[in-house]
Order: sequence, then C-alpha cells, then structure tokens
Amino acid sequence: MVRLNHQTGFSLIGMLLSVAIVGVLMVMMLNSSGSFFGTSSGNRNTNALGMDMTKTMMRQLHQAELTYHANHRTYATFAELVQSGTIARSYTNRALGAGTPIVRNYDVEIEVSRNGFVITATPNHQAGAGPNSPVLIIDLSGRVEEVWPE
Repeated sequence: MVRLNHQTGFSLIGMLLSVAIVGVLMVMMLNSSGSFFGTSSGNRNTNALGMDMTKTMMRQLHQAELTYHANHRTYATFAELVQSGTIARSYTNRALGAGTPIVRNYDVEIEVSRNGFVITATPNHQAGAGPNSPVLIIDLSGRVEEVWPE
C-alpha cells in the first residue's frame, strides 16, 4: 500500500503574503478615512461622502423633532430631546463636550418657536472640521441648506 503525504492548510509564505496585503489595504483605508468622515481640509469635493453622512445626521435630528412634536404637541430644545429619550443621552450638542457628538465635528444649536424649529450645525474646527466646511441648516421643511464660507 502506497501512502501519499498530502498536507492541507495554508503555507507560512501564503499566510504572510495574505497578512501583508491586508496590512497595505488597511493603511490605505486609514489614510483616506479623513475624507470619508469629513475631516479633510481639502476642497468641497474631497469630503463629499463625509458631508452626506453629516446631512443624514441632520435629517435624523429633524426626524427626532417631528417625533417629539407628535408626542408632546410642541417642538423641543436639544436638552428636551435628550431628556425625553428621543435622542440618546450619550449625545451632546457640542463636538468637544462629553459623549458622542450627534453631528461629527459640528456644534448643534436648535432654535424652537411656536410654529417650528431651526437646527443649525456650525463647524467646530477644534474638533476636526475642515476650514472649508459649510454651516448646515435644517428647518421644519426637512431641506438641508449649506452655507459655505466665503
């Protein structure tokens, strides 16, 4: 009877090559993550995906206001949204404050009136917002307006 010595599994060289490729890809991803999260200091096009994420967060705040209004028949300040549980307690309206900022690298202000609300997100450069980041404004209409620095 002839026995064939077949070994299964990965060779050491194959494994090292795989780890090296994954490492290179990770470094490339980390180098480009600044533009993904909107922390790039480049022009408006370099942080487009980060800006889309920021707009999504603003729309979530808009939805939180609508939810609060449906339950309480009034619009809420940021503190009232947190206190009611409409947004998580770990969120903060200041990017440098305690907890996780609801809009990355932005300071959020909510102005409430009897007939509506205006949510303004101002870039916080100390927290990592790029110098060309716009001010974002959303109101009862749900349309996010960008006000770019001149």
